[in-house]
Amino acid sequence: MVLALAFLIAGAPAAAADETLQASGSMVYAWHGDRARGCAAAGVCGVHGALVIQPLGATDLNRLGRSSGDLLFGAASATARVTSGDSGPCVDQAPEGGGLGLGWTAGGAVSANLDVAPSSGRCAGPLAHDLGRVPIRGRRFGGERASFDLRGSVAFTAGPYAGTLVSTLVFRPSVSPFTGSFSSSGGSSSSGPGRTRALTEYLDLRYRVTVLASAVVIPFTGEMGPFCAALATCGASGTLAISLPGRPATIGVSASRAVATRVGRGQAIRDFLAGKLPVPARPPVNLPRGLVDETFTGPGLAACTDSVPVTGVALGFGAIGPPRGTALPVALVIEGSGDPLRTHCPGPAFADVFGQNQTFAAVGVPRRQLLRASWLVKLAPSGVFSGPGYVGTRGGAVRVELSLLRVTAGTRLEAPS
Repeated sequence: MVLALAFLIAGAPAAAADETLQASGSMVYAWHGDRARGCAAAGVCGVHGALVIQPLGATDLNRLGRSSGDLLFGAASATARVTSGDSGPCVDQAPEGGGLGLGWTAGGAVSANLDVAPSSGRCAGPLAHDLGRVPIRGRRFGGERASFDLRGSVAFTAGPYAGTLVSTLVFRPSVSPFTGSFSSSGGSSSSGPGRTRALTEYLDLRYRVTVLASAVVIPFTGEMGPFCAALATCGASGTLAISLPGRPATIGVSASRAVATRVGRGQAIRDFLAGKLPVPARPPVNLPRGLVDETFTGPGLAACTDSVPVTGVALGFGAIGPPRGTALPVALVIEGSGDPLRTHCPGPAFADVFGQNQTFAAVGVPRRQLLRASWLVKLAPSGVFSGPGYVGTRGGAVRVELSLLRVTAGTRLEAPS
């Protein structure tokens, strides 16, 4: 896998133009089970591993002003290699990461942190947020065309592990940098204070959302296929369980269309029920933080057990999930970075279990149901899966109760989008 990283730089001095830097070196995160951090209880005292991130090719430095810029290198390789007891090494390409924020003093001292870090992948080891908080120290040197020296080492902890980050990264100006500046031009925009507003028929709904005590359970075993040896899953078995608490949140659903004449509230509701008012996709609402629990056993290994918080589980309406006539798709999705299934134990990734579209489960809800005072939706991701290294089943369900707080409908003037 190729890992795209974006380096976000704060405090950069002004420069006349963008430029290209050449990256060299790597970042190596090495870890081992630590008894002082509870590796015996977790069953990972025999685990030791490393994640190697190495940039590939040139790096673009995009200046954003006197105090900020983006240092973007197009690609990097990221590989985790972990050994657990006598089971053989687990070797995996790490999930994509996404950013390193830098800041420095007038003297040139640099401090950096990964914003969206990779992890140990399907192997046992640190999670993305464990690695994202490990600082990288270095210095800035050179004149207008600056260089960045991020060489150094720092100790870190991650759940039942202790480890060290060793960085040999250095960024220097390329021999033939791009020295032009970017500009844009075009005709006058139609947006602005003078644009005409249009009649819009609309319906807005507001709900209180409560997740009833729910859990998704995922028993799995190591697949006897080509990934069995590479990921050290031969003869392995385990269970993942995601539980969500029953704390309330709120969410809005809106539907609208442009019309030539005004309509009243009743007509707007009838048009909504008939499917004439489309429901555009809106950002899903994050549900309260849950918990993922895992148990994992393998030949010659102590049972690995771990529990970590899971964030980013969200409820979405509208253009999420398959269309079902006039029914409205409702889906449980994953927002943000990180893998909600990963713990400090080995195990399958979210994409292995649920697919690449970041959706736990989706169901079509009749539009008439959305106007009830209170209703329940059951999101059940049942089925089987087969991913690199693992096979298993999905069970359980998430039950969500929605209580209607407010309905507004009719016609209003809106600026065209």
